[in-house]
Parts: sequence; C-alpha cells; structure tokens
Amino acid sequence: IDEYTAWQEQEDAGEVGSNGCVSIRQIAERAGVTEGALYRHFIGKDDLCKQVYCQVVTEMIAYSKA
Repeated sequence: IDEYTAWQEQEDAGEVGSNGCVSIRQIAERAGVTEGALYRHFIGKDDLCKQVYCQVVTEMIAYSKA
C-alpha cells in the first residue's frame, strides 16, 4: 500500500472528525484495504504519519537532485 496515497485520499475527502482526526478504519476504507492490512504495514496512525513524512521528504530530496 502506498502510504502517501492512503493518507492523502483521506485528507482530500475531508473525512476528518470534529477533533481533526481520522480513524484507521476510515483510512483503510478510503485506501481500499482492510484495517488488518494497515496494521500489518504500520503500528498505528503515528507510524503511518511518520512513514508518509519520510516518503515525502525522500521524494523531495530525489526531486531536488534531478
């Protein structure tokens, strides 16, 4: 699963709770995977966010070197 896509789809859809949070269930539904699939790849939402951040930074660095 592409970490950035899973998170970005949730953001784009505006499906955040009143407290500004999304659930793992919502993220999984938007990404078209099960909650279990997300937990096989990530410990939780914090881990998902960290992985997305790392991927975005890595891509930015690669782009700046191109």
